[in-house]
Amino acid sequence: MLLLKKIINIILYFFIFLRILKKENNSLRILMFHDINDLEKFEKILIHLKKEWKFISPDLFFKIYRNNQKIKKKLILLTFDDGFKSNIKVAEKILSKHNIKAIFFIPFHFINLKKVSDRRKFIRNNLKIKNLTKNLYNMNLIDLKRLIKLKHKIGAHTYSHKDLKFTKNIKILNYEIIASANKFESILSKKINLFAFNFGRLKNISPTMMKIANRRFDFLFTGVRGKNSLNSKILFRDNINQNDNIFDITVYLNGTFDFIYKKERTKLKSFLRRL
Repeated sequence: MLLLKKIINIILYFFIFLRILKKENNSLRILMFHDINDLEKFEKILIHLKKEWKFISPDLFFKIYRNNQKIKKKLILLTFDDGFKSNIKVAEKILSKHNIKAIFFIPFHFINLKKVSDRRKFIRNNLKIKNLTKNLYNMNLIDLKRLIKLKHKIGAHTYSHKDLKFTKNIKILNYEIIASANKFESILSKKINLFAFNFGRLKNISPTMMKIANRRFDFLFTGVRGKNSLNSKILFRDNINQNDNIFDITVYLNGTFDFIYKKERTKLKSFLRRL
């Protein structure tokens, strides 16, 4: 199945290159990464994308949205979820080199785990990653302060990263979504006004979760593919995994598969309209 997907994306890539498929212009796409186990491959992807896309900082992103500026270029915002240790290495060795700023969404409980057994249990049970490698572990508070010093942004990503879709207890939801962000603000002495839903798809987000997050944060990030519009505080991201190459990523950024996620985007936006 993976091989078939790769073949399809290579074909679509050349369709885009040859302009058989319409080429995306003047759009804002947000990339979502997690653990980065190959720094060299990651840097090559950034270098390739810089040929056609402009990487924008979180601050410029906020300015564009708050001033309702017209998008006149192909813009990319980088985000990283879950707080893996590899993220600080990416920030220091690659993002600094290319002067790229990003948003790092962190589950509060994860970065406080110190025992190897606790870290691995969290990754397996809460992040739902079954194939654990010896290098797969968490950042700590010192790493987050380093990210802030490097001018990156920290966003909230719940307390435990558990799937909260069917959680009815409002106290638990408030603790997971709001209290954990308040803890981050206190510890880091930085305003936390960004939130990413854990797992991030419609099947993982309830109207109640949306309501709670909406009253606390300025922007809400999902894991649903799609181009972003300036009239919504709910944002869509293209998930990039370890197996994706430049052919895959180019096809995603061109919006070729956006139609598959249209119903999810419409439904999530409707959650906000009802509030």
